[in-house]
Amino acid sequence: IPAEIEGLPVTSIANNAFYGATKLEKITIPEGVETIGDNAFYNCTSLSEINLPNTLKKIQWKSFQKCISLNEIDLPESIAYIGSYAFSECAEIKKITFPKKVERIPENVCYKCLSLEEVVIENGASEIAEAAFEHCLSLSKIYIPLSVTSVDTLSVHNAFYYCPSITDVYYAGTE
Repeated sequence: IPAEIEGLPVTSIANNAFYGATKLEKITIPEGVETIGDNAFYNCTSLSEINLPNTLKKIQWKSFQKCISLNEIDLPESIAYIGSYAFSECAEIKKITFPKKVERIPENVCYKCLSLEEVVIENGASEIAEAAFEHCLSLSKIYIPLSVTSVDTLSVHNAFYYCPSITDVYYAGTE
């Protein structure tokens, strides 16, 4: 993705920009981009590497859903908003760290991330929403900061619904 188009800076990736681009394997998003739109990389099944800029503030709804080859996602500290289903069904992601500016871990953000083993939420988030990590079959370690005051445990599909491998939950540094 270029930093400029016809002399104008690229500041966002449009909704559906690369939707279903099944041959896309690697992408570098340039500095200056602040938003990745809804479904921007939805179902990019060969996407295995993505480099996000330090200017990125928002990852919208289903931005990376079904990127089944993506095995690592390094979220920059600048991110303040992540939409529902943003990384759902990214079957190869093993670890995800939510930066401190993300105030809410949304619904189904990592739904069916089958290889996800570890979730780190940095101090700043206050809520983990319904089904945030539903069906993360390999999830075994979760780090929850003191700032989290609400974890959905009441709905039918609570925040950690059907995560049979959870063995370690660290809340504010304690197990």
